[in-house]
Amino acid sequence: MALDFPYSSALVAGLCLVMLAAILLLAKRRAVGGKAAGMLLAAAILLTLAAGGLRITLPDDEPARVYVDISESTRTADYRDEELLHRRLRQLLGNHAYKVITHDGTSPLIGPALL
Repeated sequence: MALDFPYSSALVAGLCLVMLAAILLLAKRRAVGGKAAGMLLAAAILLTLAAGGLRITLPDDEPARVYVDISESTRTADYRDEELLHRRLRQLLGNHAYKVITHDGTSPLIGPALL
């Protein structure tokens, strides 16, 4: 698995702004509050990663695992139609191999499904 940032200049600019925001939040921590400051910094970091265009490249030899919830609460979901599901997965994954694993919400996702 490899991380790639195609917009590295946006990533660097965003990281500089995050550091500035962290300094300002530390200076004004009484006015903002600890939890709020942490949430603001977390949001700023995630936005910075998005601005950098974070991409994760999966190894070609391992299929992507797609977990599909088929519990009663999702009975009207479009992905219940296998053709629509596979078409959407091709949009998202391209030609990368994938394995669809379904679960009904009654048992935890452990054991052979994760292997």
